[in-house]
Amino acid sequence: MRQVGPRTIEAHAAADGSFRVGPFDPGTSVELRSGESPPLRVAAGARGIVLVLDEGPARGQVFVRGVARGWTLAGHDASGHDTSTARGAADGTWSFTLPAGRHAIVARRPGARPDVRWVEVLPGATLDLQPPRHVPGGGALRLRVRWPDGPASPLRVHVAEAATGLSFEQVVFPPAVPDHPALIEGLAAGRVTVRVSTAGREVLVAEAFVGDDETTEVTVDAR
Repeated sequence: MRQVGPRTIEAHAAADGSFRVGPFDPGTSVELRSGESPPLRVAAGARGIVLVLDEGPARGQVFVRGVARGWTLAGHDASGHDTSTARGAADGTWSFTLPAGRHAIVARRPGARPDVRWVEVLPGATLDLQPPRHVPGGGALRLRVRWPDGPASPLRVHVAEAATGLSFEQVVFPPAVPDHPALIEGLAAGRVTVRVSTAGREVLVAEAFVGDDETTEVTVDAR
């Protein structure tokens, strides 16, 4: 491997058709150019393979291990907005790749108060967190939706919690059973602001109070 410019590296393929370049800073994007569409493999001994580097923001990783079933985890930025979601692996490990800076890792579960942990993500660093603690409580919103007759678009429900300073968005699809309410669970007790839109049209802006172990009903007219 040799560098032929400040942002360009030339590499030759190995006998098995593979090639290796690096190491790169975390967050670096790599574009493969060979004069035509990027190939998946290259011939042994091939020359003229150029990697053009586009430096992205520095990132780090956060792992939450041993998470029990029933929890949903999301990452929030320093302003409290949800920015990333993840899926848990079979062993209960959830992973996030986040830009360097301050983030909240938030775990929610029906019947529990949200588990909120603020962390500082460092470039190229890995942070391991313990599984979320189940503290009984937490509130829920029941959305009683008046759907239009015939086909209906999904609802985008934006919820902002005063107690945590966090906000997130959830999509609610028309139910198979008419008048079946939608539940948003695992909320922090206190005042919440709810904004609901459908097909680019805002249909509700409301404030409600959610209590621990309580369900607050909000009616949405999406007709």
